[in-house]
This record gives sequence, C-alpha cells and structure tokens, in this order.
Amino acid sequence: MMNVRSIRSGARKVVDGLRSLRGVTVGKTRFALPFGPVLDLQEPWMADILGRLLPLFPGPFIDVGVNLGQTLLQLRAQDYSRPYLGFEPNPECVAYVARLIVKNNFCQTEIIPAACASQFGIEKFHFYQDSVFDSSASLVEGFRSKEQLTRTIFVVTAPATASLAAANIKTVGVMKIDVEGFEAEVIEAFEDTISDHRPVLIVKILPVHTRDNLNRMSNVRRIEEFAERNRYKVIRILKSKNGKLEGLKLIEQIDVHSDMALVDYVICPVERMSAVILSTVYMKSKSHCISSSPLLTQSAKAKFTPGQEGGVGPEFFEDVAFDCPDLVGLSDYIWLLAKLARRGILSYCPWCAAVPKSQETSGQDALLTTIFHGRDRKQLIRASAAYCRDVFGVLQ
Repeated sequence: MMNVRSIRSGARKVVDGLRSLRGVTVGKTRFALPFGPVLDLQEPWMADILGRLLPLFPGPFIDVGVNLGQTLLQLRAQDYSRPYLGFEPNPECVAYVARLIVKNNFCQTEIIPAACASQFGIEKFHFYQDSVFDSSASLVEGFRSKEQLTRTIFVVTAPATASLAAANIKTVGVMKIDVEGFEAEVIEAFEDTISDHRPVLIVKILPVHTRDNLNRMSNVRRIEEFAERNRYKVIRILKSKNGKLEGLKLIEQIDVHSDMALVDYVICPVERMSAVILSTVYMKSKSHCISSSPLLTQSAKAKFTPGQEGGVGPEFFEDVAFDCPDLVGLSDYIWLLAKLARRGILSYCPWCAAVPKSQETSGQDALLTTIFHGRDRKQLIRASAAYCRDVFGVLQ
C-alpha cells in the first residue's frame, strides 16, 4: 500500500509536470518544455558571460554535464544555429533533453548519452538527492560524504576524440564543464583538441574546503597544471548579489575556500585574455576610462599612455621583444603591448587621464609628421597592430 509520502511525491511530480508545460522564457526567447520537472535557471550570470564570449570564440559549443539543458537554452537564446554537442551520462536527463530538442526544433544540437572521459568504459554514477535528475550526481567516488549517498547506477564513458569525430565536430569555440569533481579528467581528455583549437572554457570547480580533501585538491592541481602546459589562464567569475555577472578576476592559483559564490571560472587562452576581460569591463561602463574599474583585478597590469613613459621595466619582456622590426619601430608601444599580451599581462590605456594640451616639445615630435615607407603616423600604428595580430595572434 502506498504511504502518504509516496502519494505526495507523485502529486508534486504531476503538478510540476503541468507547470512545466507553460514553457520558460530565457532573455527574450520563449521555449517549450517537455512534461517533467520545473526548469529553474538559477545562474543569470551564464547569460551575461555567454554574451561576452560567444562573439569572441566562434565555432561549436561543447557542453559537458548537460543535466536538463539549462545551458543549452541559455545558448539558444543568444545563438540559435551554433553547433552544439552535449555529454550527459544520466539516462533520465538524456531522455528529457532529447524531448526538449524536439519540442523546440533545435538544429545542429546533439547529445551523447555518456560521460566524457579518456576512454570507453563503465563507471558508477553516485546520486546524493532523491531526484532522478540530481544535478549533484558525480562519477567521483567519495566526492561527497557517504551519509549523503542515496543510490548509484552504472553509466557509460566515451572518449572526447572519438565523440567529436562521431559528431563531425572539426573545431571547438566554447566549452562548458560542470561535472561535480570530474573536471580534470574531462579537460585532460580534451587536451589535444584544446591545444589545437584554443577554445575558451567555462568551468564549475566546487570548493576544496580543506587541504585534507585529497580528491578535490588533486582535481584543482591537475587543472592548474593543464593551464600551465597549454598557456591558459584561470579567471574567476565574480557575481553580484542577484546572481548577475559582476566581473572577472585573474587568479594565479585556485585557493582553498568554502564559498559557493566563487566556484565558476573562465579558463582562457593567454592570447585572448585581454579581449575577454575587457569585454566585461566595457559591459559595466560606457566610459572608456577603465583604469579605475574595480572589475579589472589581477596580479600584473602594465600602464601605457601613448606619448608618455610606460610603467614597466625590461624584466616584463622576453628577449624577442628587443628585436623590433623596422615596421613597428616607430610605434614601439604597440610592439610592447603585443609582447606583454603574449605573456598574459593585460595592458590598458587610461583614455580619461588628464594630459597637458601642450608641452615644450609639442612642435618637435618626430613622429607627428613623419612619413615612413609611404605611411603617416596613424597608418604606422594600424600596420604595427596588424603585424602583431598576424604574427603573434594578439591585439585582436
């Protein structure tokens, strides 16, 4: 005989299912939902960060840890046609998202019903909530205390390279990874693809809490080692009290903490870091004066004002910086900005800073009227920037 708890649980599922049929609005786009759980989009910052990253990183979107398709809807609200490939080992979630795709006629949207790993296999999937759609379920044994464990199921793992080939994905623009402690395995499985195509990664890394938590400490250190090997930088996503994107903070190390507000990161190729951070700065203010912005927080910043002395020394530069081609020699600060960008050091120009209208040497500036190889000063600056962009992949 069914007990009262089971009856209430069943009734709640029916009510939720009927409510879900109303659909959901993401941004300005209305989506249909299958009969099932009420989809709660609890991460408004995701829409903000996608709005900044998608234009900078064209190419397919890889979503590792699809759950109920929350990120898929955030993506489709901003880009309806970008190819999407999701990985999800929970069969209940796969079935739900498959119906979601059909109800909304999403094109170029595929789900691989497996966890992403380095090889094919069968692993235990650990649930910590009563829901069959448990978003906290993990492949990592002992990721949470045994007292919280409710059940386990067997799921399939599939290698990243074979999965991309099966889906005919030739390149990657953006990756989102939310896999409850399995992040290092996923990133390492994709390492060759990441090294070749230089996508940006949006990664949730749950708190380590204490250094005695060896599983979580190992996960964090492996991610940091990956970033070092592949010239990527780890940037923490900062959020306001209402969950909106507040800014980005470059960090040298993922510290030990217990703050759930500090678990989301952008892992960005060094050569694109300035563009990513600046996109968030400009989001917060229409002013071009970014030098005082509290959002621009990092360990190393270089200050340059055209026509004035830069606030850096020789130790900031690699040896190649001192072998300046003739083309860029007459606009050397562009060359130096490019050299700093290659090292992941963000440079900025305080456009709102007060500068004198005239100086003693105002009429004697050799570059003011110089023509070099048929180019005036502005043309030389543009040519120097184009050279650095083409040769070093910076100053996009």
